[in-house]
Amino acid sequence: MARSVARANGRSQPRGTQRPSQSQPSQSQRRRRRDDDDVDEGEEQEAVGEDDGDEEAGGEDDGGDDGGGDDGDDVQSDLARKANALVRLALFNESRRVPLRRDEINKRILGEGTRAFNTVFGMAQKSLQTVFGMELVELMSRAEREREQNMNEEVQDDANATGLKKKAASSGSKSYILRSTLADVLIDVSALMDEEIYGEECPAEADDGDDDEAPAVYGSIISWSTADQLGGLGLLYVILSLILVNGHTLSDPVLKKHLKTLRLPLSATIEFAPHATHKSSSIEAYLITLIKQGFLDKVKVGPAGAPRATQGKRGRGNDNDDEGASYEWRWGARAYAEVGEKALARFVAEFMAERVLLGAAGGGGDDDDDETQRRIPDEEERERVLENMLKDITRAAGGRLSDVR
Repeated sequence: MARSVARANGRSQPRGTQRPSQSQPSQSQRRRRRDDDDVDEGEEQEAVGEDDGDEEAGGEDDGGDDGGGDDGDDVQSDLARKANALVRLALFNESRRVPLRRDEINKRILGEGTRAFNTVFGMAQKSLQTVFGMELVELMSRAEREREQNMNEEVQDDANATGLKKKAASSGSKSYILRSTLADVLIDVSALMDEEIYGEECPAEADDGDDDEAPAVYGSIISWSTADQLGGLGLLYVILSLILVNGHTLSDPVLKKHLKTLRLPLSATIEFAPHATHKSSSIEAYLITLIKQGFLDKVKVGPAGAPRATQGKRGRGNDNDDEGASYEWRWGARAYAEVGEKALARFVAEFMAERVLLGAAGGGGDDDDDETQRRIPDEEERERVLENMLKDITRAAGGRLSDVR
């Protein structure tokens, strides 16, 4: 019974209201003690974390001070070195009149760092412009030249009649050449005769006993007489002019016919300057050189009897060889980049207008009386004749002329 009473008394009192003994701490004291320990431990860990963060930050600062600036200088130095190498490579290729391809730049200059092409190319371009007065220009691709060729009136009318929209050709050939950036005014002034320069050149000409080998003296900074391929350059401009006034294309037999009329058959020899690498070359071999340099294109247009939209146009007959294929001569990518149709058309117009004005003024007489009776055309008449000549050339070229590309 006493045991049951004890059990009843024990159940009657809640567990939380039991009186604690003097030898053990109360539950609230233990809870406060645990909370204090947790706070102390948290503050210690936080302090340790702050110390570690300071050490890491200090380590990062030390690392930045050790190599950050040097790495940037090394990168810029490497880019400058590659840009200078690109300038040398461009000048070397231009001396051989060979286009510079992007694959060659990546292989010889950039190596594995091809992503730096734009940066290196821009740095080299700046050096070429400021130091040499030249710039690297990208040549037209064959697809773009074909699109340029197809922009004649007959092809445009045919496209409008069918209502089909032609797909634009991708531009850019990833091939580059050097082109002068000198202003036209500066070139014109450099070509004028200067008395001091002429006085310096004349004694050298007088001391040279062979007048046939010595170039003519003009007393100018820029002189055609010192060109390596003066005769070849003249022949190139004649061929480009014939192609232009025949509607941008010229069949192979018609070109040979024109050259024969000028007493320049393919077997004839063209002479170069005495200081040139090659002293002479046949016209046939020179035409092949012009194709390799990119001034001319010789295009196979198809088998005999193949329908063409421009068939029957002047200079575009069925000129077939033994294999039943026709060939046409067209402007090359370098001709578009260096010469330009507008500049060549004006050159031809000035040349022809001068002869027209000379004939109208009564030129060609042998007597002195004829010279006194010649009528000197005024500036207004010159401009009128030149303008009419340019219109005729533009019409013969198909109604449109393009500038340098």
